[in-house]
Amino acid sequence: MKISAPAILFLAILFTSGFYPEAAASDVAGPAPAGNISALKSQEQRLRDAYIGYICSHLGKAKDDVVLSRFAVSGNGTLPDGEIFLEPLRKGREDQLHGYVRLAASAGGENHTGSKIVLSGWVDVYGPVVCASRNLKKGEIIAEGDMYLNKKCVTRLNRNTLTDMKQAAGLMLKNDVIADNPLKEWMLKKTAVVNRGEIVTILAEIGGISITVPGKMLEKGGLGESVKVQNLMSKKNIYAKIIDGSTVRIDF
Repeated sequence: MKISAPAILFLAILFTSGFYPEAAASDVAGPAPAGNISALKSQEQRLRDAYIGYICSHLGKAKDDVVLSRFAVSGNGTLPDGEIFLEPLRKGREDQLHGYVRLAASAGGENHTGSKIVLSGWVDVYGPVVCASRNLKKGEIIAEGDMYLNKKCVTRLNRNTLTDMKQAAGLMLKNDVIADNPLKEWMLKKTAVVNRGEIVTILAEIGGISITVPGKMLEKGGLGESVKVQNLMSKKNIYAKIIDGSTVRIDF
């Protein structure tokens, strides 16, 4: 195809003059202003700090004992300057501040008149857990040297996991436990310290006055358990708490 002389002249002028069609603003995405990026990061850090502070305060934990992941902000994502007020998104969930937690955030003074947004994240809480210091066998009575406290993520452990060694001391194992594994309530049972038919002392304390009478065990039991006992003086059957291997106490 032949190009006419006028067309050739027009193209020559076009390319030698440095003229190019201007790109539309929507076609070229320029970088976000540095000031906006800095403000967004500062806002997110402020919200994150408030979120972690609320969790630590209500659980009585240090910041080192709480790990936050998958933190997200929903809503308009901004709050005015000033104190941030937080509360569980669902009322009555103040004691469930681990795992996936959603908090409503607001600002604007005591009346919380400012914007409201939602903060969410996964909260891992670390704390002391009772672990076996050696391999333990079914039927063994747990002694102090058989366990130790180890810091673990309690969020991901069974709710029956023990956190105080007093909870296990003197109890009998229902099954084997491998060394360094956490101890759980269902693994343990109380051992009988008083058997049925044994003679014990029944203790009653009223207004600073102590009264004792002989009694006969009508059932076996472990420390702290309430069992049926016969008062040998009155021949009446009562319930009393086992204090030791020879004494039960009536609680009024």
